[in-house]
Amino acid sequence: MTTYERPAPDGVPAVAATAHDPYATVRVDPAETVPGTTNVTVTAEDGSERAYTLAWTDGGAQAPVTATAEPRCLAGKVYVAVRVTNEGDAPVDVAVSTPYGDRSFADVAPGKNAYHAFATRSASVDAGTVVVAVDGGAGQEVAHGARTC
Repeated sequence: MTTYERPAPDGVPAVAATAHDPYATVRVDPAETVPGTTNVTVTAEDGSERAYTLAWTDGGAQAPVTATAEPRCLAGKVYVAVRVTNEGDAPVDVAVSTPYGDRSFADVAPGKNAYHAFATRSASVDAGTVVVAVDGGAGQEVAHGARTC
């Protein structure tokens, strides 16, 4: 079974699933409340099954942070610079995930930043997103633009 945890602060999301194999069947058992789970079962033609669970959380009170992602040029290569500012009144742990690597920061003090420039090893990047998670919570996507150096 594969489980994904996602915030659903606006109620139970509708889930639709389609199998890539035309001979497979898909069953979706939706969550009734948040928190709750939606179960998706895919049954292959030979009867084997694969189960997926979407665990919905209410998102809880997220620590107040501001996050930005910006592509920058350095020596002809693009770096994606990510800055997360702790706007709260208590230290927070921050995790940043990008296609170019991951970075964690422990105990970012109130009013302080967590910052890292991720090397893309390329002279250009398309617009994209990075994921910022605070205190082990569900990550939030932060968009960045395209850039050519």
